Amino acid sequence: MAQNTRQTKLFAAEDYTVVYDSFINANLQAYDFDTIRGAMVDYVRNNYPENYNDWIESSEFVALLDVVAQFGHNLAFRVDLNTRNNFLSTAERQESIFKLAEFLGYTPRRNVPAFGEMKVVSVKTNESVIGSDGTSLGGKELRFENTSSVNNMDDSITVMNALMQDTNMFGSPVKQTIIDNVTYQFYGLKNNPDQIKFTMQGSASGRSSVFNAIGLDIDDRGTVIETTPDRLNSFAIVYKNDGQGVTSNNTGFFVGVKQGDLQSRDFNITGDANKITFGDD
Repeated sequence: MAQNTRQTKLFAAEDYTVVYDSFINANLQAYDFDTIRGAMVDYVRNNYPENYNDWIESSEFVALLDVVAQFGHNLAFRVDLNTRNNFLSTAERQESIFKLAEFLGYTPRRNVPAFGEMKVVSVKTNESVIGSDGTSLGGKELRFENTSSVNNMDDSITVMNALMQDTNMFGSPVKQTIIDNVTYQFYGLKNNPDQIKFTMQGSASGRSSVFNAIGLDIDDRGTVIETTPDRLNSFAIVYKNDGQGVTSNNTGFFVGVKQGDLQSRDFNITGDANKITFGDD
């Protein structure tokens, strides 16, 4: 008999009557410190009224109840916090939202300005650049895709050469590569100091916005990227040639274009090893 009683107590989780009684006596709505403490006090009073009735604040058992209630409060808060982060509508942690989005098949990425390439369709200079026929090209707009004049392409290249660095005029690029059967030649311009971008207005999807013409470069993977902004470097453009003539969309001079307006500001860094101060010039 004693052995059966002992086994019943050992395997209480498998005895449905024990489980049923525990749920009847348990207050499943207890969540914070006060409700958890009150639920434990009620449980002891209802189940052990004759064994314990010392409820003064200095009692060790009361202090133990306070510790357990505080622990239960912290545990309930963290369980609730983790549960809330399992749903998109209630998630608060950014990492949880990203994981839920990936579970749905969406890979989130941070917002970045729109970036692309813009083809130069015409050039115009106010300098006395001499063209193929011996006359000045100053003040004349030359369109690269104009095929009605035999001298148009030569005159356009002449104007571009006047804009490029003397060490890398057209035909002598700084670097050259081939991407998808299109030849890329990179050139540096004789731009003004600190000229790392050109600001312009444009429209995208029916909305007017500010855009910057930026320099182009190529990385080790063969991807055309934005030139690292450096006020000491020249503005970089690229000449692309796909072998299909000047009217092709992949033939001509291109600059990078990026949504937004790049700003620069000088500041000083002063201070010792334990404190650093930033200040404008």
